Amino acid sequence: MCSPLIYFLLLIGASCCFVFSTFAVIFLSIIALLLRNNSIYLKVSPELADKKQELVKGVFGAIVMYSICLGISGYFIVSGTRSVGVIESPRFDD
Repeated sequence: MCSPLIYFLLLIGASCCFVFSTFAVIFLSIIALLLRNNSIYLKVSPELADKKQELVKGVFGAIVMYSICLGISGYFIVSGTRSVGVIESPRFDD
């Protein structure tokens, strides 16, 4: 078994990945929605204007990738908190 410090560092890393992936999925979903609806708020270069559907496919691929990272980091957070358990405070008997 690893020391509690190693588990703590793994949980910190998984938590950072979880938060980053959550924001990435939300942000990319908004970008894909804007691209799909041909929004005036999202400017695309003139040579790529007719290829917006291909851009949407690429953004959805990134959403899938970040969703997988979100699931894996969530799994590590849940399994890591189960394996560490409750840390008891030291008892000083005089």
